[in-house]
Amino acid sequence: MLYWYPWHFCQFTREKREKMLQYLIVCPLVFLAGFVDSIAGGGGLISLPAYIIAGVPAHFAIGTNKMSSTLGTSVSTWRYLKNGYLKGKNLIQTAVCACLTALLGSYIGSSLSLLVSDNVIKHMMMVVLPIVAFMCCATKIWERMTEKRSSHPEQCFSSVCWHRL
Repeated sequence: MLYWYPWHFCQFTREKREKMLQYLIVCPLVFLAGFVDSIAGGGGLISLPAYIIAGVPAHFAIGTNKMSSTLGTSVSTWRYLKNGYLKGKNLIQTAVCACLTALLGSYIGSSLSLLVSDNVIKHMMMVVLPIVAFMCCATKIWERMTEKRSSHPEQCFSSVCWHRL
């Protein structure tokens, strides 16, 4: 009978250890990103840095992130349609239009990203991802505050600004 011990990990070659470490980093974080994305959206803010930390090149990380979010959105949309949550007269036309424009936007975005080096994209992500994460959190906090306290946006905005000071 074979047993696995932690010191057996040292017997692997360096490439195998690095590959296993990549899987140990990426798999739990991508699972968490999918979970967060299915509940509230924004899972790419978790999975994209996970791919970069694991050593995946930036172009592949962006493509993999987009593919997983596209599949997740497609499955959830299908389930909404199947359970009858999406109804309307122009639903099919809207879905076709949305798919076509999404494909066009993906093509343009991927073509433009190939013109930029891997290093520049990684540095841009280090700046942009925290800003996007903050904006997502601030938007959700803003929505909660406007629901609970007041129906006047200017009062909520002034109270948020005053609270931050």
